[in-house]
Amino acid sequence: MNSLTITGLGSLDRMIEPINVISANFESQQLQTQPGSRNCIIRSCEFRCNEWQDYATHLQAAHQDAFTCDECMHVGKTQDAIALHASNTGHASFICKNEDCEKKFSRLDTYQRHQRTHREDAKRFPCKYCKKYRGKSAFKRKDHLTQHVRNYHHIGEDKQRGHLHNRQWCPKKECTESKPVPLLNRDVGVFTSSKEWVKHMRTVHDESEFPCPQPGCDRIDGKGYFREADLRAHLRKVHGTDGTFDWSIRHNLYC
Repeated sequence: MNSLTITGLGSLDRMIEPINVISANFESQQLQTQPGSRNCIIRSCEFRCNEWQDYATHLQAAHQDAFTCDECMHVGKTQDAIALHASNTGHASFICKNEDCEKKFSRLDTYQRHQRTHREDAKRFPCKYCKKYRGKSAFKRKDHLTQHVRNYHHIGEDKQRGHLHNRQWCPKKECTESKPVPLLNRDVGVFTSSKEWVKHMRTVHDESEFPCPQPGCDRIDGKGYFREADLRAHLRKVHGTDGTFDWSIRHNLYC
């Protein structure tokens, strides 16, 4: 590449040295040649290297289970491939191997976070509002403590208002708890938590968003589910399926 001469004020010339520009759409082969220290994605592993190819070879050789779905033994070439597999099939690719646990996870990072809770020296998060969850019975994760305090002790529920979205009002226009028209600035949502909204839909309207599609199952109408993940777990645990279902069974609560 030729140097570029720029003429400025006072006939002062400065030379701009040639710059090699790499396209943003570079190939993976170019990525592999870039130096830089890399830590293994598996937190308990102390492997480090400078070359991408060495890193990829290490993962495939030492951590094949990180690329294998524990439900169907499908093997992906990358973590993204396994994540896509879990999304398409509804599989939880990682199952805890600890005795009497067997919790399932679709992402490696959440699986590894869970593994830390089985360590004897794992940090605990006690509840200061009750004696049940203290000492060895304290929560192993801070977010679980937060959920307990909010849902059981009803502390901090107001902070969750901004996350309710469409669950502040009943979606049924004929219901007395539906959104008023016109909606005034002083009007505050009837439901202050998703739990209250779900209870209302179950008990008053006998409806749910994800009823079980298996013939003869009583998990329909108000006994159904409001989260896709909960229905998938039910199908796997109760009916022995792989957790997949036809999305046409989803019930539209807003009609």
